[in-house]
Amino acid sequence: MAFVTRRSGRDELWAKSLDDGRETLLVAADGLARAIPRWSSDGGRLAYRRSRLTNPESELAIALLSSEGGDEQLLATLSAARETALDWSADGAWILGNSTRRSPAERSSACFRLRLHRMRKTKCAS
Repeated sequence: MAFVTRRSGRDELWAKSLDDGRETLLVAADGLARAIPRWSSDGGRLAYRRSRLTNPESELAIALLSSEGGDEQLLATLSAARETALDWSADGAWILGNSTRRSPAERSSACFRLRLHRMRKTKCAS
């Protein structure tokens, strides 16, 4: 299980073993917030939304992290949309997500697929 929490005044992304309850810190506060973490079906990778703490609407991105930690890999960086990784394909090759765009006059939402191998983004079929 992956979860986001605020401990000692820091925003953190953690993994927790459901077998033994052991918790592992994956990413600690660095001025960025992480939200809505989703594990790949094999448990090897974690996708989540990342944004700037001081302005959550800026520097929005979908990020990927190995279950063993390490550096984040940015998959999609956005300025006018809030994109969220919702789920993984069974083979781990795609991330299914949702994109919400807001303007003063309207709000629109659409789903998308992000192919990890070639980093290709396509709209979902209706």
